[in-house]
Amino acid sequence: MKFELPHRDSGYYPQVVLTLNGIPDEKIFHIEHGLMHPVDIFVTTFNDATESASRLTKRINSIILLKKENEDIRLEEIDDIRVDIFNFLFFSANFIEACQSIIKSLFEKNSKQAGKAAREFNGLTIEYRAHVSKIINFIKHQHRRIRPITGAWGNKIIVGYYVEGVVAANVIGPDPEVHPDSNSAISLNRDIPYHVVNLYFMCSCLDTIVRKHIKVAQIAQPNLDGNKIFSLLQEISKIPLNYFPNEINKSIPLISTHTSPSDRALLEYPGRKKAENRKPHNMNISLTSIMGVRSRSLKLPYSPIDS
Repeated sequence: MKFELPHRDSGYYPQVVLTLNGIPDEKIFHIEHGLMHPVDIFVTTFNDATESASRLTKRINSIILLKKENEDIRLEEIDDIRVDIFNFLFFSANFIEACQSIIKSLFEKNSKQAGKAAREFNGLTIEYRAHVSKIINFIKHQHRRIRPITGAWGNKIIVGYYVEGVVAANVIGPDPEVHPDSNSAISLNRDIPYHVVNLYFMCSCLDTIVRKHIKVAQIAQPNLDGNKIFSLLQEISKIPLNYFPNEINKSIPLISTHTSPSDRALLEYPGRKKAENRKPHNMNISLTSIMGVRSRSLKLPYSPIDS
């Protein structure tokens, strides 16, 4: 998938915002469902997702810069990122649900066409939805926790996380349902651009479904400022392409920006670049965890040793 920004009419916002704003009022049933106007649902949840991504990306880049300058990184500072990671994942998942609510708001209650449109959207987005839903549902329903982790070597550092779950009786560590063999983690270097590129992919799918089922009378351009979005994309483009060992051979989600002769951005997945740290190297792994009353053993990511 590839997205070039800005769009002529919607700027750095996805084009679906024009579609939703151009739907005639008589073709919208949001009040019947107790929902906001579909364009308001979209803008609110899209902004939540991008703003949470922006906060997290700035924190990651500040840590990378400190390490590059050979400054000490406090473990407490890494642990504090846990809430920002959770918010980023939560608002990404919330945006998926918002897209589903937008589709619902275009039809009367109990409409068969609504069910068909929802199934079509779910079919187009099944891979990404499954990835996000698995993590969020484990946290919500099985009381898992996000655990930040770093891998450092020389003046480089990777900040990431794993979903802490049950590895064996009274042993906690990377949840085997999320992390193969309970022996890996997720780098934010890869995860942040992965979610942001897929955010635009979700928007493209939503636009396709809306236009298939609803006749849009005209393109209505809302007065939206996309400068914060471009700032986010610039910040993401600064993140080095360094990844954890299990991610080295995965497809790379790539976001690049340019300011000359004008501001523009390119979002790609898979991207055309490769990981910068492809050659094997040692890393110092750092993390914090809290032992339970009975769960007194910890399985460390990237280590065969329990401690």
